[in-house]
Amino acid sequence: MVVFGPASSVFDLVTFGILLYVFHANPTFFQTGWFLESIVTQTLIIFQHPYTRLPFYRSHPSKLFAASLFAVVAVALFLPYSPVAIYFTFVKMPAVYYVLLGGLLAAYFMLVEGLKQWFLSDVGCIIGCYGSVRPRHTEGNTVQAHQNYAGSGLYDATGELRA
Repeated sequence: MVVFGPASSVFDLVTFGILLYVFHANPTFFQTGWFLESIVTQTLIIFQHPYTRLPFYRSHPSKLFAASLFAVVAVALFLPYSPVAIYFTFVKMPAVYYVLLGGLLAAYFMLVEGLKQWFLSDVGCIIGCYGSVRPRHTEGNTVQAHQNYAGSGLYDATGELRA
C-alpha cells in the first residue's frame, strides 16, 4: 500500500543504520539483526488491521490467531540461540540489540497507528485509499463504506456505490 509500505521501508533503513553505525555489524550480525527486526515487526503489525478504526490495543483477535503470531515471534527470537542457527548463519545478538528492537517496535506501532487513523480519515482516504475502505458522506457525517477492492471501479470518488 502506498501509505504503509514506505513506513516499513523507513524502519528498515533505521534498522540498517543502527546495525551498521551503532553495532558496526559484520555480514552475519547484520543478517541476524535484520531478520529479527523484519519478522518481529511484520508479524506483530498484523494486530494493527488497517481497515478498522479501533487502535491495535483495543482489537481482540482470536486466541488461537494471537498465540500463533506470538509463537512465530518466539521461534524467530530463539533461532540465533538454537543449534540450527549455523545453517542460517545467525549469530547471538547482545542484550542491547533487543532493547533497541523493542524501541523500534514501539515507534513502528505508533507510526502505523497514526498513519492508520490518517488513512481512514477523509483526507487520507482521498489521497491514499485507492479503493480500499472509502468513507461515504451523508449529511456531513462520515460513515464506514463497503469494502471496495482496488481497481474494481464499483465506487466513485466519494465512496458511493456506482449504479
